[in-house]
Amino acid sequence: MPITYLLQYTGLSLTSASSAALILGTVTPLLAIEAWLLLGERPHRRTWVAIGVSSLGLLLIMGVPGPGRSVLGDALVLFSTVAATASILLSQRLIRHYGPVNTTTWTLTCGTLLTLPFALSSGGPTQGFR
Repeated sequence: MPITYLLQYTGLSLTSASSAALILGTVTPLLAIEAWLLLGERPHRRTWVAIGVSSLGLLLIMGVPGPGRSVLGDALVLFSTVAATASILLSQRLIRHYGPVNTTTWTLTCGTLLTLPFALSSGGPTQGFR
């Protein structure tokens, strides 16, 4: 999760909110693709068509970067979305074995500890409130 947030917040500083919102709309197709790649699930042919159409629609809506948007910002938001969906899928096994409360507690604790050095090196928690 720390990687997800670091990528997303950096990407948000380099792109527009509307562009980021459109990219976050890829969560559903990404879950289907990553479930196929990571868990070996077999989507139906109609699912693949829906993934293709939604991806094409996203590309048509987004177009090329313009004022307030950059390819790097859009890419970072997309990579954060990929990381988030992978985290959701890969945590399923942990949840089945340790339960949702334990998994969430340890995920948040480890994520906080891993993110802390980045937060402190960027000026601390009050940097964004000046």
